[in-house]
Amino acid sequence: MNNSQVDQLFSYFNELGKGKKILLVLRNDVDYDTISGMIAFKSIVEEAYQNTVDIVFNKEVSAKYKKLLERYGITYTTKLAKTKYIIKINYADESGAEIDRIKWDDDGEDLFLYITPLKGKFDFSRVSFNKAGADYDSVVVFGCRNLSWLDPIYSQSEYLFQDASVVNFNNLSGNQIFGNLKVGEEGVPISVVVYYFAKRLNVFSSKDTEKVKNIVASLTEGVLSSIQIMQIGEVPDGAAGVISELSSVGGNIKQAFSDIYMFYQKGAVELQRIIMKNMKNDEKSGVYWSVVNKSEIKNAIGFVSDVDMGGKTIFNIAANHKIAFVLYEYEKEVKGVLEVNDRNLNAKEIVGNYTMGGDKYRTVFVAKDRLVSTVEKELLSNIKSILGVEISATEKYNSSQPEMKSEKVESDSSSKDEEKPKQEADHNNEPKGKSGESKNSGGLITPPPLVSGTSAKDSK
Repeated sequence: MNNSQVDQLFSYFNELGKGKKILLVLRNDVDYDTISGMIAFKSIVEEAYQNTVDIVFNKEVSAKYKKLLERYGITYTTKLAKTKYIIKINYADESGAEIDRIKWDDDGEDLFLYITPLKGKFDFSRVSFNKAGADYDSVVVFGCRNLSWLDPIYSQSEYLFQDASVVNFNNLSGNQIFGNLKVGEEGVPISVVVYYFAKRLNVFSSKDTEKVKNIVASLTEGVLSSIQIMQIGEVPDGAAGVISELSSVGGNIKQAFSDIYMFYQKGAVELQRIIMKNMKNDEKSGVYWSVVNKSEIKNAIGFVSDVDMGGKTIFNIAANHKIAFVLYEYEKEVKGVLEVNDRNLNAKEIVGNYTMGGDKYRTVFVAKDRLVSTVEKELLSNIKSILGVEISATEKYNSSQPEMKSEKVESDSSSKDEEKPKQEADHNNEPKGKSGESKNSGGLITPPPLVSGTSAKDSK
């Protein structure tokens, strides 16, 4: 890990000073490490700098993250109050003070206020100015490649990111630089960076206080989640040493493991059953996958919401499984998780530029404005290209029925979507419409160009 980044973060908040207003901004689908690191970060800057810290997510968070935030007493919002500029004129200091009329004009560059008094004190020494609504000295953005990922918060409150000092705190691949300070590097857990920031501030010297106990607990969860102990692969840079140090100041690894991997979402068991029911496999290549459409998500948990993609994919339990993935269909996007059990494969290469988080052995991703069937074909096309084999799938996985029919899954992403009657039954009448589908090149997942969020003009 680059310790100079911790030094820069330390210097940044020292220069910002104490008693400031800080806004922490996150996507609702950041990974467990990022949200745990943010929880600890909030307490650290409150404790060390006596700052007021607010949290806003761009959308409502999942049931699991709600439980996590509640456990640490964290409140948040998904909306920011619009800023209002208040002009006050103290004119009524004598009996009968009165204003005849107030008019305003806007020429596209300047706003003019015309006040016509009848009686009272109206000299300019009695005019004062104030600001109400969302007003912050610093905005810390967690887990974003660019500010447009924060919509609708960013588009509705763009001025905040221009008026305040912005810290870009993330460890994503392909990151675009924005803000006044960039903290974090690919492959290093957010919670590891926050731990060393806390250590730099000597936070753990008061380890018996309730606030510090919560900082230790949330960092333990974050770092442990980044290790992805249920997956193959290497331990992230710095994670093992930090876990050991957190244990020495009260971190409970067993409790953290339970909190990370237990499901809290209503209908979680039913959703896992649907994933297993919809599973397809190509035994020869060792590829196993499942697709869950939005009606199935709604039937399982009661509404179409972000599902818990933590832990290990339920059917990825055999050593001969090379690749396993699950796709979840939402209204205007597809989210998924892909795992590999072969050290010669790279999950991020299979998924392409849609990667949001994870490492080479397990990655989560989002494909915006795509049909779930299109994303399925694109992934299979990528896998075919990497493995050099055709991918054929059973309609339903059942190793005890060798007579089960197999169908060839078309991996050419340019082919037309043809839904089989059997597939329609399995997928609860998945919509067949083509609206929102964008073209791709060569079967690889290629998202629209990312837009820098450094200014209002740049982002339009």
